[in-house]
Order: sequence, then C-alpha cells, then structure tokens
Amino acid sequence: MGGTESAGSPLLAAGGRLRIVPLLHGRLEFAVEVRRAFAAHRPTHVAVELPRGLEGPMREAVRRLPLLSVLLVETDTSSEAPLYALVEPTDGIIEALRLADENSLPAVFVDRSAARVEPVRQSFPDPHAIESIGLE
Repeated sequence: MGGTESAGSPLLAAGGRLRIVPLLHGRLEFAVEVRRAFAAHRPTHVAVELPRGLEGPMREAVRRLPLLSVLLVETDTSSEAPLYALVEPTDGIIEALRLADENSLPAVFVDRSAARVEPVRQSFPDPHAIESIGLE
C-alpha cells in the first residue's frame, strides 16, 4: 500500500520507528487522524513543523485550549506586515502538541525560522474525503 504502514493506518513509515502523519493545517479531519495515530502507536516523542521561536508562546496557547489564541509571530524586519498564528484545536499540529502535553511527552519544534513563508498554491481534495480515500 504505497508508503503506508498498514491498511487504515494514518502513518507513513519514515525509517525505524519514525512515523509521519501528513496534514492540512486547520482541518479537523487531520486533527482526528493525528489523534488516531497517537492512540494506535503511542509515541515516545512528538515533532511538529513549527520553528523553535514559537515554542514558548505556542505551548502556553495549547494549554489554554479550548480557548482560542492568536500569536504574533516576530519577523526579522519591522518593515514587513505582521504575521499571526491561530491556535485552534482543529489543527493537526495543535492536536499533536496537546496530546504530547497531556501525556507528558517531549515535543520538539523542528521547522526552520523564516521571516516570510511563501504560500504554496496546490490543489488538494476535499478534506472530508480523507475518510474514504485515506492519506496516500
């Protein structure tokens, strides 16, 4: 079944015990898949696609859930428009951080810091379709 671990598994094997859960930000269907993967495979560590500079404020915002938070993301230059990060429970990364905190697991922020991230224009299927077509 391609790169997946087993039928119905939301995880992609990445070598050894490392597993990856693909997701679209802000989509509940992917937060549910993160939760399923966590329950099925009981990780010892969690890595998320966020820069280390957001770690403190992001962890605090996750602990505030179910209240929503908006974080101001500091940029390298003051001439750029401010960047904001919405912290909501429907995001797979936020759910991964929440589960790590709830289970007292280390969570590592592994993305690079960038002053500006250019959006990628790409078509994706309807997120609800994940239930029928899977993550492949």
